[in-house]
Amino acid sequence: MGLAACTVLVGCTYHGRVRRGIYVQPAQDDRVVARVLVVSDKHIPEQISLVEPESSQLYAFDIETADGTAVAAADALGTLFTQVDAGLQRLENEYDLVAEVTLESGLTRSNCEGSLDKWAVRVTGLCTQVTVSVRRPQTADPVAVYTVRRWKELHKPGFPTALQWLNKHTFSIFSPVLLPLYTQTQGAELRRQLEEHLREILQEIMEQLGTRKAEFRRVLGTRPPVP
Repeated sequence: MGLAACTVLVGCTYHGRVRRGIYVQPAQDDRVVARVLVVSDKHIPEQISLVEPESSQLYAFDIETADGTAVAAADALGTLFTQVDAGLQRLENEYDLVAEVTLESGLTRSNCEGSLDKWAVRVTGLCTQVTVSVRRPQTADPVAVYTVRRWKELHKPGFPTALQWLNKHTFSIFSPVLLPLYTQTQGAELRRQLEEHLREILQEIMEQLGTRKAEFRRVLGTRPPVP
């Protein structure tokens, strides 16, 4: 998935990417007949960089997001509309509707879904926010916009945790070997958690968009199919 680049002075960086095909759900009954473009070259960052707040920039995790996120959104919208493609914005005139996706994600020690009690124990977690906006081509006003945010405590599997412990208790003597191993394994876990966030968020957004079928058909000038 990616290789960790590491030097003693600079630290270690994981390089990975959000995979295609992470969103798999059955199509809704009575899909809206429409060709929809998910814009892949606008709003979705090409890459996000995640840094553990307590690491003093020692570890960094770079994850390519544009392609995998656009395809996941297209797969999600494909459960509601009859044809959905991920592609460049310049193609929007060839479609009935345009979906724009905004993605933000980062590691934080606060619960990004709401405020924490003053005395709450703060732990590092992954905060991810996705907005899906659906509009007609060459228009600015959206037909529907939904934003969903997720926060979950950062999961550290046993192996990378053990590597951190070993590095600390050997006074970093073996850091040229241990740091790359830690960065690679923890980076892969972070990528998996980000993909999980995307699946859950898109599923929630689709539940909300699914209640707007009548409005989409009104905008498109279509009717539901006759059973």
